[in-house]
Amino acid sequence: MQGLDNMNYKSILSVAISFYLVQGVAMANNDIVALFKQGITESSKGNCKEAIPYFESALEIDQNINRIQIELAKCLYLTGDSKRAKEYFTKSLDYPNDIAVQQSILLFLQEISKKEPVVRWSASLVYDSNPTGSSDIDSININGIQYNVDSKPKASWGANLTHYTKNRPFKDSDYFVETIASTAYFDKHDNTQVSADINLGKEVMISPSSLMTVKGLYNKTYYQGDHLLDSTGINATIYHQLDGGNTGIYGLTIKDFDYTESRSAYSGTDKKFQFGINTQPKDGVSYFGEVSYATYSADRNSDSNKTRGLQFNASGDVVSALIGLSKVEYDGIDETYSVVRDDTKRKVEFTIKPKTQFINDLNLNIVLGYSETDSNIASYTSNKSYVYFKKPL
Repeated sequence: MQGLDNMNYKSILSVAISFYLVQGVAMANNDIVALFKQGITESSKGNCKEAIPYFESALEIDQNINRIQIELAKCLYLTGDSKRAKEYFTKSLDYPNDIAVQQSILLFLQEISKKEPVVRWSASLVYDSNPTGSSDIDSININGIQYNVDSKPKASWGANLTHYTKNRPFKDSDYFVETIASTAYFDKHDNTQVSADINLGKEVMISPSSLMTVKGLYNKTYYQGDHLLDSTGINATIYHQLDGGNTGIYGLTIKDFDYTESRSAYSGTDKKFQFGINTQPKDGVSYFGEVSYATYSADRNSDSNKTRGLQFNASGDVVSALIGLSKVEYDGIDETYSVVRDDTKRKVEFTIKPKTQFINDLNLNIVLGYSETDSNIASYTSNKSYVYFKKPL
């Protein structure tokens, strides 16, 4: 009888424990749902700092809920904690996600990697048959008037060097600073140009699949030791994840400039809009296509134009190819030839990326290119071919 009582006691105890465990799981699940809802409510209002504790508390109850990890990672990213955001995004890649979620996570990780301090440099040795874009002809006849073309192409060797940095010097701020210093020289033209850029920017998530980068731009350029150009402006670029893992890129750049040369000084405005699509690599090749529209206007007579451009690039591991086509329509009368001028520009370029390093720990690309410009001014043409031995940024 006592044994039976012991068995009944154990059975009742087992049932009671199971009941409380089930109740505990149900209560925990209810807590997770409540915490997640509170976190989503705050983050949807833009209050990511307030949302983070709710997501963290939910993960303390169950650390394997992928959706909560992703939402926490997004809020950490938007509040500047890129290190922890990277940990949670990377962990979430181990879970099954549909392709849109997967691409969104990869986009976040790509932008996080961009936030790490960057120092890069590029150097090139260049041979160019026509570095100044001079006409290939000696003279042209327009309306019975013979014009001499003084500027002739001079093939030259040259070199250029570029140094690039990107960092985030402001504590508790997500703004970044870019600096670009470059110099170029061509021997037969005594042509030395030095320029310096400093840009202040910020990345903004405008949707789960769209990121916008906004930059304030400043440039100062010197030519043969003399001050040539000052420009200030703004650039906004949106990167949007499309179906199939492709990326849409939309850009707008506006610049005001002050230009000084030996004959005159003037100022003006450049505006450019770009729309492009970059594909995910397939069979080792990715594709990029872009259309652009730009306007240029200066505060001197007959100095404004509109440019419509088209560019296509196919890039593989060893070789990439670029084709460019643009149409430049000038407003007003060309001061030299007294005609309304239109130019058509074409360019083709191949970049060879050898697997073998010619110098230890130094990648070197070889760039072969050809471009031509045809104008409606009689037979005015300009052609150039070039080769770069280039250490890329």
